[in-house]
Amino acid sequence: MDDHIIETKFFQGILDRANRRIRRMATRFSLKSEDQLVEEIDEDGPDSDGLD
Repeated sequence: MDDHIIETKFFQGILDRANRRIRRMATRFSLKSEDQLVEEIDEDGPDSDGLD
């Protein structure tokens, strides 16, 4: 197979896995109430970027 096709399939696989993970996370968050999410964020403490 052509190297270009192999690279395209490789990166498409990475994108597919990332999309599945994002959808799982979005589904999990949408099932929780806003209050539960706020409590979880507060329990986590400040983010490493210092914006909390």
